[in-house]
Amino acid sequence: MDSAQLSVPQIIDIILLAVIFITAVRSFANGFFAAVVDLIGNIVGLIAAWILANRWAPVIFGNFFRERIINKTYAYISESADKIDVQSVIEQFTGGLPAEFMQEFVTKAESLLLGVKEPTIELAQSITDTVVGPVITTVITIVLFAAMCSVFSLLASLLAKALKAINHIPVIGFANRLGGFAVGVFAGIINVIIISCILSFIAVITQNSLSFINMEVLIQSRLLSMTSIINPFMG
Repeated sequence: MDSAQLSVPQIIDIILLAVIFITAVRSFANGFFAAVVDLIGNIVGLIAAWILANRWAPVIFGNFFRERIINKTYAYISESADKIDVQSVIEQFTGGLPAEFMQEFVTKAESLLLGVKEPTIELAQSITDTVVGPVITTVITIVLFAAMCSVFSLLASLLAKALKAINHIPVIGFANRLGGFAVGVFAGIINVIIISCILSFIAVITQNSLSFINMEVLIQSRLLSMTSIINPFMG
């Protein structure tokens, strides 16, 4: 089939099948025991990374960003007290995020400004804590999650390498490789589920504004549609 005739959902399916195949081949090379350790390590790492990221992100925001954002917000609304452009205030700290995603936070900020006669530090605090803060905390959470997932995955891979020596044992070694291939297929499916969650999360926060990553495209992918049962963003 000519690649020019492939639709975006079909391209996504091909990439996901490649992910499963590559993961299975890699696990075949590592063997059953190493693949199991790698899989368990990655799953535990994902859970631990998510828990730690959610706990540390608010702390990082509060200790390193909140005070500066309050002061900058107060300075801005003081300079433009006659006519405060809420969107400009928010874009100072969240520039680059999709406009559709930010509209909800702009509306929240505008509701805080209703009836306000003059800017105060308390108003700047409210805007920071209820509008800007949640956005930046979410970004910090995602960055921390990705970084810690990488660290945990590396540690699991290093531990798994220690078990590859079993592959050199006659008979047992080949059976160990076949078992590794089976575990690899399962690990590949988990990778597909993770990718599905990431893509659908992007579609949600961008309000389906991206032509190649939106719910309509994702649902048309056969593999991604199968993950909708356990994908909270597609359910």
